[in-house]
Amino acid sequence: MGLLWILYLVFFIVQNTESQQVTLQVSPSGQYFSSVQNISLICSYPGATNAGVFRFYVGSTLLAVQQAGIYSLIGGVSGNYMCTYSTAGSVISNSSATPINIVGPPTITSSNSLPALGGSLILTCTTDIQIPGLYIFNNGNTVVQSSSSSTYLKTGLLSSDAGAYKCRIQVGTFTSQDSNYVIVAFNAPTRPSLTTQAGYDSKYGSSIVLQCTITQATAYDLVWAQLFKNGVRVAQQAATSTTTTFSEVSLTRTGGSYTCSYSNVRGESPQSLPITITVNIKKNDSQRSSKLISPDNSLNSQEDIYQPEPFFQRIIKRANLKVTDYRNDV
Repeated sequence: MGLLWILYLVFFIVQNTESQQVTLQVSPSGQYFSSVQNISLICSYPGATNAGVFRFYVGSTLLAVQQAGIYSLIGGVSGNYMCTYSTAGSVISNSSATPINIVGPPTITSSNSLPALGGSLILTCTTDIQIPGLYIFNNGNTVVQSSSSSTYLKTGLLSSDAGAYKCRIQVGTFTSQDSNYVIVAFNAPTRPSLTTQAGYDSKYGSSIVLQCTITQATAYDLVWAQLFKNGVRVAQQAATSTTTTFSEVSLTRTGGSYTCSYSNVRGESPQSLPITITVNIKKNDSQRSSKLISPDNSLNSQEDIYQPEPFFQRIIKRANLKVTDYRNDV
């Protein structure tokens, strides 16, 4: 009977000791995380008090010392994470190591930057760490391959294979960020057309909307859209569709001739036919402006100097009274 009590006591002590171990949980759960994802490390110890502190580590590197058992990790490094609980400088318990893999955006590269029609396209998707998952290749929004291979091969290229290729990696519930783009184009863009928004105001200082449109291309054949005024580029933006809108173009006093163009890896399109925009300026505003900026107009001339009429003379004139000036009488 005494032996049974001793065995029971030993079992209770062992169980109680195990229940007092520090545990580390990762939220959201998983082993792979994006480099921009917010990860919470939750360190728990059943006997924790305000007198104790939690320490968080990745490998042997100390990340934080705090009373709270939750540590927020953003943009961390891959490694084995653990935590400890201690009081008065003495470590009471350590957690087991938990592997966390931080995955940055993959990189897609092409073996041939200018593949030709009928030729081959070889794309490779790589990451900063090895991931045993699915490599997904897209042309635009269309998936062209999903497999364990990090290489995409397409032979006998057709005109429909032109586009913007990207890749991402999937492991279980984790999906990486999208990679950069590889643009595949077989021809430089054709000449676009430039139009103005209907009913724009042609007054000086007004804003107008210009639209540059290309018909013989897909959105993924294009990289940049550019706007020119009198032959000088005044705006450039990424071409996300076959129609690019340049808004809030402020009209200067002189107006001008506007054109636009598109470009891709094969080159730049011819500029569109020009649109000439004239600016309506009030005559008085134009004269006043020219008087202010022209060096030939002297502000010392009598006509440019405003001389207010004496107050009493204005009152008498309104009353139709004759005014006699005695200032010159002797």
